[in-house]
Amino acid sequence: MNNSHRNRARQSRAPQENQLRTRKQATQIVEGKPLPLRVLNCTPGKNTSQGKGKLHFELQHLKSQEIFTSIVVEDVAPEYIDIQIVDAILPPDVETYGLKDLIDGGILATLEFNRHMGRTFVNIIHVEPLSDDEQEILENLIAKEQKSQRGAKKQNIGAKTETKTNHQEDEEEIHLEDDEDGIDFDIDDIDEELDDDEELDDEEDDDI
Repeated sequence: MNNSHRNRARQSRAPQENQLRTRKQATQIVEGKPLPLRVLNCTPGKNTSQGKGKLHFELQHLKSQEIFTSIVVEDVAPEYIDIQIVDAILPPDVETYGLKDLIDGGILATLEFNRHMGRTFVNIIHVEPLSDDEQEILENLIAKEQKSQRGAKKQNIGAKTETKTNHQEDEEEIHLEDDEDGIDFDIDDIDEELDDDEELDDEEDDDI
């Protein structure tokens, strides 16, 4: 490759090399440390080969807002992770529940990473209830999201109302134009009738 080709190649790479990048923040999803998490979703999965049920959890770190998934096999001794999650979220007097009752609940979970064939699976190895301070963070986070959703909904309703009002005003203008056209037509008819009456009067005068 001669010098001119090298210069062109270098120039073509320059814009890409100069593109700005955003540095990723250090993750707070780590192993072996109790993490305050929020349950975003919980759905059943396929049973294991031993017939055990599986639960798919979508979890969010309360402070970093990072989201990840974890699969929990139900009723596996001695950990019984699914039971630990339920006990951490629901009051002791609740005997029956649905998976939706776990959504937006908070847990303090210790994780373990299982790396297999180039993939990393997140396993929950222990669960406890949130502390009072962590529970307050969870409630504030949910309240903030709900407020934002109400604001977006209100803005959407306002936009729809404005569109409807503009549409009604356009229809009123159309009706008003139609009414004015009708009035003009009626006046013309009246003028023609008056002209006819005058002609009749003239004819009567001629007869006299």
